Amino acid sequence: MLHSLHEYRGHFIDGSSRSSLMRAAVIAIAVLYVFFGLVGHDPWKQDETYVTSIIQNIDRSDDWVVPQSAGRPFMEKPPLYFVVAEETADLFDKWLPLHDAARLSDALWMFIVIGCLAAAGRLAWPAARQPDVAAILALISSAGLVVHAHTLLVDVAMLAGFALALLGLLWMRERPVMGGLLLGTGAGAAFLAKGLLGPGCLGLTVGILASLSPMWRSRQVARGLVVALAATLPWVLVWPVALYHRAPALFDEWLWQQNLGRFLGYARLGAAPESWYYFKIAPWFAFPVLPFAAWAAWTRRCNWRTDAALQLCVVLATVTFATLCVAGSMRALYLLPILLPLSLLAAAGVEQIPARWQRRSAGLSLGVYSGIACCIWLLYLAGAHGAMPAWLPATAYLPPPPIPLPDPASVAVAALASSAWCANAAWRDGPLLALRNWAFGLTLAWVLVATLLMPWINEAKAYRSMFEDMRRHLPAGFDCVKSYRLGESEAAMLEYEGGITAVRAEDYPDARCELIWVQGSEPASLRPILAKWRLVWSGHRPGDGKELHRLFAR
Repeated sequence: MLHSLHEYRGHFIDGSSRSSLMRAAVIAIAVLYVFFGLVGHDPWKQDETYVTSIIQNIDRSDDWVVPQSAGRPFMEKPPLYFVVAEETADLFDKWLPLHDAARLSDALWMFIVIGCLAAAGRLAWPAARQPDVAAILALISSAGLVVHAHTLLVDVAMLAGFALALLGLLWMRERPVMGGLLLGTGAGAAFLAKGLLGPGCLGLTVGILASLSPMWRSRQVARGLVVALAATLPWVLVWPVALYHRAPALFDEWLWQQNLGRFLGYARLGAAPESWYYFKIAPWFAFPVLPFAAWAAWTRRCNWRTDAALQLCVVLATVTFATLCVAGSMRALYLLPILLPLSLLAAAGVEQIPARWQRRSAGLSLGVYSGIACCIWLLYLAGAHGAMPAWLPATAYLPPPPIPLPDPASVAVAALASSAWCANAAWRDGPLLALRNWAFGLTLAWVLVATLLMPWINEAKAYRSMFEDMRRHLPAGFDCVKSYRLGESEAAMLEYEGGITAVRAEDYPDARCELIWVQGSEPASLRPILAKWRLVWSGHRPGDGKELHRLFAR
């Protein structure tokens, strides 16, 4: 009997230490995942360019009511993300350039997302061994999140709002006040980050849940919804009221064109819709979370009527996906909110996956990410020797030699991360084996890209070298620059990198400036005019020869 007791204690201590080790490893991976890649590169087209310009204008003017990019009001998005990013830019301006310091705000939003998702996992699946760890791993493993989580994007703030609201909905049936505060704050933050999409999806989800199950029609839930409505009101009133009092015309543009018009399609703004677009994008965007979530939903299908968390995950993911499918503007990054209910649902069933399928999935992830890591190292080594083979696909998208190389410290970090991946490959047990390998593998790939390839990728995607070359050809003095067909991103970077706020010919056709900037081919009506002007400079980004810019002087 004493022998059995000692065996039991040894097994318990061993299991407890393994759980602690797993939790510590996941926390470390989450920190690496969030922080790597946030700094060390210039603003990239398409979103970072205009967001950087907006943040710079708020920093200069302290005007958050009317965001401006390149001297023009930018009414596409409310100002929450821009204001928070400007605060982090102020906080770290002594050590980092504005765009890098502003990008650190993504760490705040992502830690809110990860913290809320971990708490939601413990609330939703209390019988599971490590539901919080599983939910974090599922989110980190998502292929569609990694780049967007490290980019100046308002969608990152909206994702944090969804995470708060998801946690609030789970809490509402037991603690209606706390749940209502979280739901209302999350819905309000999502609204002030991107507009009506977030509150609309959350409100529709609550309505469908109430119609499907009596668990969502209780007094507790009703009290929580009243608290949520009260908590939402400040978020949805302060900025729109201030904007309406400042500029009613801009308020109308924001509400009727940029929100309703963009969603319904009559404004024809943003990326054009495409048939079955999200059905084609979602399998890779939500991989490998989608298969794990589908498995969990299938294994728990018998509990559908009594499992409130299962109902919430399925309905929220379905409502958000269906809403995006009928929208008039479509982009892959709009799928970010569905990763939260899918990750939470995946945490419910990953421990029940048969051992043989766990091993096969883990082996597949080891093969995939080991291959990706080897390719990244080969690219770095080839660039370090200045002998990039012409047959490599990378040469079609990245600038030719000489290739900018990382510093020795970055190479050392990449080597350390690769060694940790090899150690992880030897850790072949545990109920979260497959999910752990997918999450660790994606983090490894991202760390290698952020350390070994970032200077090369930045050379291709950034406008800095183009504008540095342009400034060397500028006349000693000029009054203004009139632009033709200058895109939103390019105008923002001309102001941020080049220090010039262009006068758009589309807005001021009669403006007379000493310089003319033309993007792309000039319109036929402009050719007789340009024949009398002198071309002083032409150029493009190193990684985009199709986007030609030309500068003319009188």
